[in-house]
This record gives sequence, C-alpha cells and structure tokens, in this order.
Amino acid sequence: MNPVAHPPRRTCPAFADYETASSVRPSRRRWRGLPLLPLAFVAAVSAQAQAPAQTPEAAFGETVDVRVINVEVVVEDKDGRRIKGLTAEDFRLLVDGVAVPIDHFTEVADGRTAATPDGVAPPSAGDGGAVTTNYLIFVDDDHTIQAFRRPVLDGLADGLDGLMPEVRVAVVAKSWGRLELLSGFTTDRTKSRAALNELARGNRFRGALTKGWLNALFQPGGGGTSPLRTGTLLPAGLQQPISAENPVNGTFTSGPAALRGETSPLPSDLPLAEYVAASGNTLERMIPRTFEQEARAVWLERLLGLSASSVSSAMRALDPSGGRKMLLLVAGNWPTGDFRPAGESLALRTDRELLTEIVNTANLLGYTVYPVDQATTNPNTPLWQNLRMIARDTGGRAFLAGANLTALSRAHKDASNYYWLGFAPDYRRDDVVHDVRVEVRKPGLDLRARRSFLDLALDTRRQMELHRSLLFRSVSDSASAFEGRAGPPERIGGRLMKVPLHLELPVGAFPAMPGPDGFVQQLEVRIGAIDRMGRLASHAAVPLTLRPRTPPSSDAKFPFHASLTLRRLPHSVVVRVDDLWSEESSEARFEISPK
Repeated sequence: MNPVAHPPRRTCPAFADYETASSVRPSRRRWRGLPLLPLAFVAAVSAQAQAPAQTPEAAFGETVDVRVINVEVVVEDKDGRRIKGLTAEDFRLLVDGVAVPIDHFTEVADGRTAATPDGVAPPSAGDGGAVTTNYLIFVDDDHTIQAFRRPVLDGLADGLDGLMPEVRVAVVAKSWGRLELLSGFTTDRTKSRAALNELARGNRFRGALTKGWLNALFQPGGGGTSPLRTGTLLPAGLQQPISAENPVNGTFTSGPAALRGETSPLPSDLPLAEYVAASGNTLERMIPRTFEQEARAVWLERLLGLSASSVSSAMRALDPSGGRKMLLLVAGNWPTGDFRPAGESLALRTDRELLTEIVNTANLLGYTVYPVDQATTNPNTPLWQNLRMIARDTGGRAFLAGANLTALSRAHKDASNYYWLGFAPDYRRDDVVHDVRVEVRKPGLDLRARRSFLDLALDTRRQMELHRSLLFRSVSDSASAFEGRAGPPERIGGRLMKVPLHLELPVGAFPAMPGPDGFVQQLEVRIGAIDRMGRLASHAAVPLTLRPRTPPSSDAKFPFHASLTLRRLPHSVVVRVDDLWSEESSEARFEISPK
C-alpha cells in the first residue's frame, strides 16, 4: 500500500543540497553537548512526500508535561553529622531566584522513606518503604590506565557486598570511542562483580596505554594547552618539520610518549588539514609555530567532548524507572584546561564548558554524580577541580586520592540519609538551564543538592537519542528497527566516498491523524554517522509530512532514499525516524566499509 495518495509523487526538498563540512560548528544556542562535526557529511534525499504543511487543528493541542523534578538534599551540621526530622516547612526552594512551592517531600533515613501525608511523597520515592537505589558505574577505558584503575575497581567490587538487596547496579565501559554495556541494572551481585573484574583484569579493556593515538596527547599532570615539548606526541602521520615554505605538507615531530617512554603514533590517515579545518582557521592566516598548538587544542577538545557525550549517552540509555539514580564516574586522565592557544581566537570550548553536558544530563534525568579518580602518584589539580565541579553541581561528592578505593561504600552511605523534594516546573522546552537553590531555614546547618535543571527541547532530545544510538549500539531497541539497505560505496576523489541508502520507513507503526482530505502523519528523519575514531557527524531533522487517504495498515512502508558523502573510512550509520505526535521512534543501522 502506498501511504501517499495526494499528490501522487513529489520530491522532498528538505535534504537537497544539505552539507556539513569539518569547518562547520553547531550554533552555540543549541545543545552544547553536540560535538564539532568532523566528518564531511552530505545528504541528498528523494521521497514520495509533500513538503511540510499546516497540521489540522484536530491533530494537536497543548502538551502538558507533568514530570516532577526531584531534588535530593543532604543536610549536615558543622561537624558533618546528618540532620534528621526536618519537614517541608524547614526548606525554601528557589528556581532562578524565585521561590516555588515544594509539591512533594519525604525524608529518607537508612534507605527507607518516612511515612508522609497522602500525596506528599515524590512519585519515585514511594511512601514508608525501602527506596530503590540505582548505581551506574561508568569506566572510561580510553583515559584510564589498567594498573592505576585496578585497585579502584577491586574496591568497587568489594563494596557490592555492603549494598542492600534491592539496590541495582549497572556497569558500562567506553573503549575506542564506543560504549559497551557489561552488565545492565541488576540486583545479581555475581553479574556486577564479573563485569568489574573483566575491566580490572584488562583482557579486552587494556586502558589508555594501548591507545597510543590518545595517550600521545597527554603530559604528566593532564594539562591540555601548553605547547608541545620533547616527550610529547602528536600525529605520527605528520612527521616532517613545519616550515613557512611548506606549511601544507608540514608535520609534527613525534617523541617518546609521556606515560611509558614509547612511540605510540596516531593513525596515518589524519592529515594536518583536518586539524586546521576543525579549528576554524585557514593555513593562509596561520604561522607555522601555531600549527602544533592548534592541532593539539582541537584534538584535546574533541577527545573530551566525546567522553562527555559518552557519559551522557550512558545515562540516557540506562535510565531506570523508579528510585534514586547514582553515577559513579571513573574518568581517568581526562584533558583539562582552556583549549585555546594563547593569542589565537579559536572557537574552541573549555573543559568546563564541555563537562556542562554531563551536569545538565544528570540533572535532567535525576542522576547524582560521584566522580572517582583512578589511583595516581601525582595529584592532578585541574582534573580534580573538574571532578569536584561535576559532583557539586549534581549534589554528589568526588572520591579522590585514598577515598577512591572505597567509593561505592562511601556513595551508598551518602545516599542512605537525605530529604527528597519535588516540584513541577512550567516547562517551555527551550533548552534553557535554570538555577535551582535550596535553603534550610534553621541556622547552623549546611546542605548539598543539585544546582540546576535543563528544560530540554524536543528537537534536542531527539538529536541526543540519535547520538546515543551511534555511541551505544548494544542497547538499541531491535524491536523498533526498520528495513533498509546501503548500496556499494562510490569513491569520490582520494579521500571521500558516496553511499546510497534505500530505506523502507515503517509508517504503519505511527499514528495517522484525521485531516481535511484523509489523514496526516508528521514525521522527522535524522541521519548520523560515526567512524572508527569515534568522530561523529549528524544534521538537523528532515520533516516528512504524509497524507494517506485512509489510515495506513500496520505493515505499511514508505520508500525513502538518501545519499551520504563520508570520508573513506569504516562508518556506522544510524537513521532515526521520530513521530512528532506520539513521540514514538524507529531506527535502522548500517555498517559502511570503503572499497
């Protein structure tokens, strides 16, 4: 059945002539977590669809979002002792400096909610029973060192025995720019311990020292912007000295890796031009001495942006229903600093700006973040400051130095006694971050709580879902997958390829609303790609309005064709279809390899 009957055939212009090149950066008005688009990405689509039109009034009205924002508040006296027995009247809740009513309130003591009047306890807290606590343990294998993280992981495994039976634990690892779910949320301690042991032993996850392309960019102490010195690596594919006479082919000299004294080159298919284009500069405007600084700054920003997006994707993919949510973040040696070389006006973000994505996502989903440092012999002050910032702004604590060896036990103790406040904001879905401040009316008390919440726009949320699917394929919902195929890649020049996609969109799975001449379906199509280095490319949604004369059958398909221009490297491509009315979605994944 052809779901489009009026008109019989039109070309959808929304994809035509769309191009995102490596020099293009997303608008700062949009979600800051979206990374620099480093891949050449051109799409041209033809489909049997009308251009988007005004939807009939019967199809939509105001959507009322009643989702409650939960604020977990820890109250202590000056000696660090927890204060119990407070009531809602003892707190004052302010959003953007304006006092708002506390719609829900309960006290959690020793992991159980206190009895409260009917309808007062937050919906996810329950009333008078044990609170389900969910621990998501995230380990960044790309930035941690196996020998340094092993004591920390062994401590996490030992801490499993001290958890209450209803506590659920999940373990996720990021390795080679991809996410892998080692153990989903479970109360089975055997599964969680096996996942932690796999990471600790390093059979598959061997840490940053096996990833010379990453380890090469770091110096002891984790600084991110100082000029290159002897003992620091940059792309080994760029190996001839830079000179004013030969800036395009000029390259960097590699030396011993800082952490182990060995040469660990980057892949040779990452030429200087990519770093220059990604920085937003041109070779004509640059002088040779700035090449190495700018290339290093761009790459460091990209690495930290990928790590921050990976943590956010893990939280979104593993968003458990009910109970309190905790993230134990074993980050390792993340890049730190202002990734803008002195004297150069690059459009690069600082580490604080990049890490804001983690804070916003955690506060959006209700995660309290507990950063955990790997064991180290040299304090890394900039990194520790960043970890403390993430903990502070989400209501958690940072476990550094010796505290990291008992991180899970400490987090469990910290989460056993607190106050649970809830309020329902006036959602506008405009991607604005709102300040949250909690005050306690009794003098002499200190408190700790989240500091913000993100009023996430629907378009941004869908883009984040696409990003999550690219990074975290192991949790993709196969039940929602649709059919399609990728044609053979066609080589374009020396470094690009064109890949045709032929899709059968499952329009029968989405609702059709009554319209003037039959029915209307309002969909959006998004396409994203990720290469073997974890570099992502995606673009804005393509609106697709379908007008069948009769409701499509449940198995109805709609032909949709796209042509992608990518670098000649292996890619994973995800196509996502979102229904704008039901918020249902469907995805297709393709593995692309050049000839």
